[in-house]
Amino acid sequence: MLKTYTLKELEDTGLIQLGRGKVISRKDLKSIKGDYPVYSSSQLGLGKFGKYGEYMFDEELITWSVDGGGKLFYRKKHKFSITNVTGFLRILKKDMIDYKYLFYCLSILHSQINFDWVKKAHPSTLRKEYNNIPLPNIDKQKNIAARFDTIFYKIDEIKKLEKIKVEKNNSLIQKYLEKIFTTNKNLFKLSDCCEIKPLKNEVNNLDENIEVSFFPMKDLSINNKLAIPNQKRKLKDVKGSYTYFAEGDVLLAKITPCFENGKIGIASNLLNGIGFGSSEYIVFRPNKKLKNGWLYYFLNRSSFRFEGAQNMSGAVGHKRVNKIFIENKLIPIPSIVEQEKILSALENLSTFSKEINKIVIKKEKEMNSLKNSILNDLLNKNEAA
Repeated sequence: MLKTYTLKELEDTGLIQLGRGKVISRKDLKSIKGDYPVYSSSQLGLGKFGKYGEYMFDEELITWSVDGGGKLFYRKKHKFSITNVTGFLRILKKDMIDYKYLFYCLSILHSQINFDWVKKAHPSTLRKEYNNIPLPNIDKQKNIAARFDTIFYKIDEIKKLEKIKVEKNNSLIQKYLEKIFTTNKNLFKLSDCCEIKPLKNEVNNLDENIEVSFFPMKDLSINNKLAIPNQKRKLKDVKGSYTYFAEGDVLLAKITPCFENGKIGIASNLLNGIGFGSSEYIVFRPNKKLKNGWLYYFLNRSSFRFEGAQNMSGAVGHKRVNKIFIENKLIPIPSIVEQEKILSALENLSTFSKEINKIVIKKEKEMNSLKNSILNDLLNKNEAA
């Protein structure tokens, strides 16, 4: 049986080094401009945070996000930096450990550990949790890694094809929405056909101890028409500082990147018909001539999000869509009968789209499960050899 190691043991024996990136702000990126990419685990999801005039590494590396997501990455050799919310693993003795092999070993362990990534994915935690790492000789490691690469390339190609299906489907829906809402007939300002940000005094006469729905921004979905809260609070605890809305109101995130990502929904199944949530919501209450579903689809267009993103104000990272832009945005409003007819077609299209997405998500989970199964199988065979 091949001996296994923890990351701490590998570090204590001088085989690897664990560490964190450094503090790099957007202000730094502006003041020290350059050609070297910076990777971060912020809302950009370990993507490129920007370009910098200095670099930390010029080698292969394994990185992971410390404060969110928890994704592991194998970085090919190039000049780059990582921010302080990203951890790194450097191999000090490459004649004993192969980067790709170790990355695949960690990927198995990673899928088995239920981290609280927001708080606990620090090097100290990984030293403890990442254990049972087998280390055959370097040639066997490279051979196993090469086999993984070949198999996983084929799996990833399947996942790419499935992703293309979703993108094509979403593109068709957006084209259909543009066809519906691109017209010069029966145009009205949103402020003229909606009450924007209904007043809280509507609940002034209610018992402050009644329970109402609570709906934070993180619970507002993308491409889910109905925004159904699963939290509740007493009215007295939320009335003061949170945004008020009622059954049937349309909620739209106004802050970046939630606005651009398409966080929007129709408030539904509210306790006592009342809800409170993020101060970053714009709340729309359509008048009798406008169906809330019609407004939902109008606001859920990629072209609207693009235009809104061009009309934002505020500090970087905290920009919000402009109030005047929202109030003056023109929406076509046909008769209620015509709205209902088109909405019926949109609902059928949306249902079909969700079914496609479910199939793709299921396949992706199956592919990921297959990856872990192959990893475990090959490593277990290797341990027994």
